[in-house]
Amino acid sequence: MSLICALDSYVERTGISWRELGRLTGLDHSTFSKWKAGKSRPTFDNACKIERATKGEVTADQIISDALSAERKKQSRKRAAR
Repeated sequence: MSLICALDSYVERTGISWRELGRLTGLDHSTFSKWKAGKSRPTFDNACKIERATKGEVTADQIISDALSAERKKQSRKRAAR
């Protein structure tokens, strides 16, 4: 499951807002929008903050795995375009 799907599911299941999730993680809510748009990816530190805020429902492993997968796809597209 992608990071965004996992976070969407968490937000929907718990009924908290993205702003509240931002408050719980110490991240600006716009950070999540940037991740959704693919404009940035979470750092390991952010992944750990999310895991703590969600009490392990969204794990740092999931987040890092998703970020690595996205980076590999991006690199593969760059190689194919050459």
